[in-house]
Parts: sequence; structure tokens; C-alpha cells
Amino acid sequence: QPLPAADPELLALTGPWYWGATPLALRLRADRGLELRPLAAQGRAARFRAEADGTWTGLDGYYAGEVLRVVRTASGEVSHLDIGTFVFTRQPYEPGDAAVPGGVHPEGWGGQPG
Repeated sequence: QPLPAADPELLALTGPWYWGATPLALRLRADRGLELRPLAAQGRAARFRAEADGTWTGLDGYYAGEVLRVVRTASGEVSHLDIGTFVFTRQPYEPGDAAVPGGVHPEGWGGQPG
């Protein structure tokens, strides 16, 4: 069901995100909540409750109890999403991406050229 109104900052967070090469969609829910779902038929999905400090707490699924944080650049633009040890970016991870913990293998994903 469509929301009657949406905060433009939250709406800007919605859409595709990637964990590595895996695409997911972030959707806005009622009461400033978020929902993260894989675009494939299977994968990790969860709903998140908005907290007063600007973070979200996982309510179910693999991320239950985990804190979702929006990480911003020095200029205030969204850099990536951080959920525990998971980093979600707007594009599949690229070599040299500072947001990616441990970096990206120079040969790409699964030994495929990047």
C-alpha cells in the first residue's frame, strides 16, 4: 500500500543496493522503517525499525538485532549502508573502493575479470 507521504531523504535511500555483486532493493515502510530484499528469488531479507539516533534496527531475518547505518561522505552524500560487517553500495563493488572491507580481488568476482 502506498505511503501517504515520504521524507525525501529516506526516499533517496530506496532502490537498488549491492552486497558484492548481489543486487538487493531497499524499500521504505511506514513509520520511517526500511525493508531490504534480494532481487533474486532467494537471499537475506529483513525489515528495519527507525531509531531516534538516525539508525535502524533489524526486526527479523538474518539481520535481526543488527544496526543499519547510512554512511556519508565529508560532503554529506550517501557513501554506503553499513549493517554489522556488511557493506552495501549503489554499484557492485569496484577495485579500490574504500567502503569495501578487505578490498576487491583484482580479477573480479569468482575469478571473472572485473
